[in-house]
Amino acid sequence: MAYQARKTVRTDGTTSVDPWRQQVEPDGFVSPEDVMAARSEHLKYVKNAFENCDIFVFTLGLTEAWVSQVDGTVFPLAPGVVAGEFDKEKFKFINFNVDQTAKEMSEFLTKLKKVNENVKCVLTVSPVPLIATYENQHVLTANTYSKSVLRVVGEMMTQRFDWVDYFPSYEIITGGYSAGMYYEQDFREINPIGVSHAMRCFFRHYIENPDENTGNDFVFEPGENGNKSAVICDEAVMEAARK
Repeated sequence: MAYQARKTVRTDGTTSVDPWRQQVEPDGFVSPEDVMAARSEHLKYVKNAFENCDIFVFTLGLTEAWVSQVDGTVFPLAPGVVAGEFDKEKFKFINFNVDQTAKEMSEFLTKLKKVNENVKCVLTVSPVPLIATYENQHVLTANTYSKSVLRVVGEMMTQRFDWVDYFPSYEIITGGYSAGMYYEQDFREINPIGVSHAMRCFFRHYIENPDENTGNDFVFEPGENGNKSAVICDEAVMEAARK
């Protein structure tokens, strides 16, 4: 894999962007060296989390990505959307299917267990629908495909590994019985009522003595201005890849 910082010229001069975390620094980094330093610092904490966590909670969110045709590197956003330039000879769009996703997830979980033999894992599927797709189809059908693949893979992992469980936050939020009451007015963002319900269920079934750990009284309080501006969502800028 090519661990190189990719450079782009913006109106404020030349900046550098980490291709795997393109939006982590909105204004970009001053130099490739700064990208590498920030990445090393980030990976240090990731390594510590993998090696020492008791429970690893992972949310499956997207199946769409871009792949380098040179070395197979996978990017969450197409080069050129946030930074750099897109070259169709070097990068191609991919929408992972069940087999591909299950293979990658299985390999990751196997490696995680090797570095932390005591770890247990809880998988979830994001209930937030796609806001855009690069597929030549409506985002509603693209969303159904993506969530279906991820939900199936989540189930496959629980059957393959006895230390992996699936928590149904997706079903809690999206089920018809909720009548859409857990979504904000945009029918995409999850409102505090929905978050609180999902977390109460999580505490009740995964936390010992939930009453003592506020599980039955959990109420999600959004931060200042709803805290939405702090959320980095790669697929929210996916549409720009078409331009």
